[in-house]
Amino acid sequence: MPSQKKIFINASTVKISGGLILAQNIISTLINNSSFELLITCPHDKFYQKLEGHNSKFIKVPNWMLKRLYRFFHDYFWLPYQIRKFCPNIVFTLGNLPAVTKFIQIYLHDNPYVTERFLAKIPLSFYKLSLHFLRRYLTYIRMKYVDCIIVQTLYQQAMFEAKLKSKIPIKVISPGIPNHFKFKSSKVRNGRIKSNYYKVACLSRYFEHKNIEILYEAAIRCNQLNLPIIFILTIEKEHGKKSKKLIDRIKNNDQNNHILNIREIEKENVAAFMHSIDALILPSFFETFGMNCIDAWYFKKPYFVTDTKSLRSSCKEAAIYFNPGSVESIINSILSVLNDKARMKEIQRKGEEQLIELPKWENYIKILEEFSS
Repeated sequence: MPSQKKIFINASTVKISGGLILAQNIISTLINNSSFELLITCPHDKFYQKLEGHNSKFIKVPNWMLKRLYRFFHDYFWLPYQIRKFCPNIVFTLGNLPAVTKFIQIYLHDNPYVTERFLAKIPLSFYKLSLHFLRRYLTYIRMKYVDCIIVQTLYQQAMFEAKLKSKIPIKVISPGIPNHFKFKSSKVRNGRIKSNYYKVACLSRYFEHKNIEILYEAAIRCNQLNLPIIFILTIEKEHGKKSKKLIDRIKNNDQNNHILNIREIEKENVAAFMHSIDALILPSFFETFGMNCIDAWYFKKPYFVTDTKSLRSSCKEAAIYFNPGSVESIINSILSVLNDKARMKEIQRKGEEQLIELPKWENYIKILEEFSS
């Protein structure tokens, strides 16, 4: 029997949002493959505790080491030491900065700020903007340690190729269908919504590039026009100062019939939540993929999304597009489906076609086997 291939998975900072969903599904797939021996660095998070298998060992990164003040120590001393001690065939970095290592490394790119060229359109503080530029700079500097980049769309591939001049092979693997879609639950917190309202949900954490504030403005317009549309948000005050400010605005306004925040949805409750709404929306300025489209396609819901190159690369013809800076464009895109049932069915059919074309999570195994042979 051939010996197991040793894979070091660098998931040290992967703990929220789409990056966590990607990491969980990839790690679960690798754990189920007996040809691998896995050592995984990850945050102290309950989600990783459920993944441990007979061929895997998890090293929980101390919380203090992930604070910005100590990240240098983690990146240049602690993590390289853990990798050298394990002596892997491959280092597989999931959504972090590339690791500093001489071992073969595959880097899964999951940060849209790295490849987007124009950040001025996003309302970022000078501090946040500086952090994103630093992250971008460090990512490209550390590409000398990377032997293969995995991106999620052809658009991301084109952005990297333009910057790197084809110095590193770039593979395109979009996310597969997340395992948590199969969970059954009846825990939904949107009972206050009138049944005759068209329920459009933004199933996302708060990030500046998600542009969620525009939905508050759209709610005001729906109130003025007396339209039976309500926007449902899933944000928490803990997501940041701007998130807290938006939540307070929602609580203190008179548009409560048109916008509601029900707080974050646990993954085990996503299926029940999706059955309780009519559509999904994502007003984001850009994404590496934007996994909400998979939620919409899987649960056969219309998907309203920003008309940008990055999101068209993900959704193709299986979405209704709008201008992210225009309230009227958002509302008109929703009304175009409400007033045209044939178009709604066509969008749902396109979504089902896109769902069929999504790759299996096992595709990541093929990349690992290719570079470890």
